[in-house]
Amino acid sequence: MLMQKTVAAQDIVQQLYDQGYEEFSEGRYFDAIESCTRAINRNSKFTDAYLLRASAYLSENYTGDAIYDYSTAISIFKGNDKDLSIIYANRGYAYFSAYQVKDAIRDYTVALDLDPDNAQAVWDRGIAYQDQGIYDTAISDYSVAAQYYQKDNNSLSIIYTNRGQCFLNLKKYNQALADCNTALLLNPENGSAYWLRGIVYESKSETEKAIKDLTYALFFYQNSPNEMAILFWKTGTDYYSIGNYKSARRFYNRAILVNPSYIQAYYYRGLLFLNQFKKANKANKDFKKLTVLDTGATYYKAVGKYLLGDDKLAIYYLNNFPNKFSSTTEMNLAYFDAACLYSLMNNQKEALTYLEKALYSGYNDFVSLKTDPSLENIRQTEDYKGLVKKYGAN
Repeated sequence: MLMQKTVAAQDIVQQLYDQGYEEFSEGRYFDAIESCTRAINRNSKFTDAYLLRASAYLSENYTGDAIYDYSTAISIFKGNDKDLSIIYANRGYAYFSAYQVKDAIRDYTVALDLDPDNAQAVWDRGIAYQDQGIYDTAISDYSVAAQYYQKDNNSLSIIYTNRGQCFLNLKKYNQALADCNTALLLNPENGSAYWLRGIVYESKSETEKAIKDLTYALFFYQNSPNEMAILFWKTGTDYYSIGNYKSARRFYNRAILVNPSYIQAYYYRGLLFLNQFKKANKANKDFKKLTVLDTGATYYKAVGKYLLGDDKLAIYYLNNFPNKFSSTTEMNLAYFDAACLYSLMNNQKEALTYLEKALYSGYNDFVSLKTDPSLENIRQTEDYKGLVKKYGAN
């Protein structure tokens, strides 16, 4: 009788797990969590139930609960190293999703120690290293990962795109361009590769090629208004940089059409109206929009106030917005923005001071450095050229 009860209890636990698996497969993640929880309540050593529940939690972005379940599964796991490697890699992904990137790298490394052929782990570790700005190591991981996906053109195209981004960040433009070209040979439908190659061409000052790629990339983002707005804005700025102001205005208009809250498009279009078309009324409408959209009272609030003639309030915002940021990336962007505003004010000394602060703290968007119209008042000075040379930003 006891044996029959035990077998019956095991059958119920398995049935609950199977039910949870079916619910998970159908995208019913909360139902799957409930079924797995009932199975675990009956058998607290049921590893697969923890793993399935962790996946369901992660699908609903409950990263802390997912990490807990993966950790429990690791602690009770009885099996081979290859399977344990997969669990560590999955927990690594949960850590990465929770923005605990160093913990993610640690788990990916353990996964690879357990199974050096865990292709997903080495790919994901490359992504994590890239996120941390450790580009050389990310490139190494992507190169290893590529060896495992030689028969999967879509995945291989993504890996080459990721590696190309790292080369771009290291200012290795020829290697970046080569990776973009390979990615597109593998998958001509890889919109991200066209976008990235456009940025590479911008960095190489091959603006017409950049415009062609960024425009083509738009076809792959028809259902993503935010991405379309960015692409329209970037293409407009490229046209601005080569003096094709009518095309620049057309692309800024399109950016605003697909995303009426896209603040950068209003700013650049306003500058275009003010400086090139001499239409102050239209420019002021765009600058007023900046002060409304910039609810964080950062750069665009400050520059909007200045361009509308309120110098004192612009300086007030300018002096305060760098204090809003804590990360290095946010700080160097704030310094760059301050340099742009002081340049617009024709205060070359302060503009150059803040530009050097930005470059010293790691600002590396050299395309914006070369093309942002806000810096036109300092771009031809010897001091500006000296900074560009000093920090390798040319």
